[in-house]
Amino acid sequence: MELEKTPPLEPPRPAEIAEGDILLGLGCCGVFCDLPLRDPSSLQVDKSMLDTRIPELGCTVREELQKPPRNYDGVLDKLLRRGLYPKAAIPITGSLCRIIGRAMPAGLAARIDTASFPLPPLFELIARHCKLSQQEMFHYFNMGIGLVIFISRQDVGQVKNALCCWGERTYVIGFVRKGRAGAELK
Repeated sequence: MELEKTPPLEPPRPAEIAEGDILLGLGCCGVFCDLPLRDPSSLQVDKSMLDTRIPELGCTVREELQKPPRNYDGVLDKLLRRGLYPKAAIPITGSLCRIIGRAMPAGLAARIDTASFPLPPLFELIARHCKLSQQEMFHYFNMGIGLVIFISRQDVGQVKNALCCWGERTYVIGFVRKGRAGAELK
């Protein structure tokens, strides 16, 4: 008996990002940032903040910062096998705004709605101890989003339903509009 061959998966197509596309964010447990928080002296942060235990996380801030990023390849593989093709899928392993902004083609901007997803309590603690504004937090941290999928507006319902069925926390966190390439907060 001959084994059936699996057709090759179609890769994401970042060049196809267009005005009106939706940014679908997948929630994550890890905290990723573009600041050297592992070295509190660089931010003039009270070192005890890193050793603060966060009950919701079951660990300290320092332990949370040392967790490796999650690999989302399995999620993307399932989407592709179901015939759902994101235009781009970007792991957020640092600043939500910077990473999304770098993915935007010329003439298009990502508009991120900061109220569209829950912020893990850890970020409030970091903002308070580091004396950072909400805007600064979004420019330094992933803010609880681990992966952003760019998807056509007409495919959002199907993609969101599939992800939810697989146990993923998903949020429509923004959209693509005409503008200077980058990411902006709403």
